[in-house]
Amino acid sequence: MTEPLYLLMVLVDDNPDVSYWAAVKLEGIGRVLTRDQAEAIATRQGPGHRRFLLRHSPGQTDRFAQDEKPSTMAILGGETIWQYGEPLWIDLLSVLYDVIARPEKEGQAYVSPWPDLFPVPVEPTVTRAIERFGEAERHDVEHVFDELMLQAGGKRHDDPPCYHVPLSNLGLG
Repeated sequence: MTEPLYLLMVLVDDNPDVSYWAAVKLEGIGRVLTRDQAEAIATRQGPGHRRFLLRHSPGQTDRFAQDEKPSTMAILGGETIWQYGEPLWIDLLSVLYDVIARPEKEGQAYVSPWPDLFPVPVEPTVTRAIERFGEAERHDVEHVFDELMLQAGGKRHDDPPCYHVPLSNLGLG
């Protein structure tokens, strides 16, 4: 099975009726990237950028991936990135950091059965992701975080519903 390829889409123009997104070009590679390449670019960009991953589909996304004069992608007002792609892992991790830094309820404490994993409750994580990236089905947002946990060496525990994030991903391990 081949590794999926993506376009790292960044916001280039925004107004209430439509936002325009363009694919980042990695010198020597082009605009069609592996997830790891896109994550590395996003890490260098740092936080605060509006961006998402659009899965590359030959014939459908080629116009955004051209080396010379690529098209921009228009997302109409009321649509969100979830309808076209998904946030990068680095941006999902920032949502987890936000939930840890600002718990939904004071004194709310979850204990992880794994000493090297930090528990982060699912419900406020999904809510904050939707606030940050736009409306989506809650189950779809949970699925993206579940994938992140698998990739990061974390776990999902359902009693109570928590993501258990490796301390190393939080800069603590």
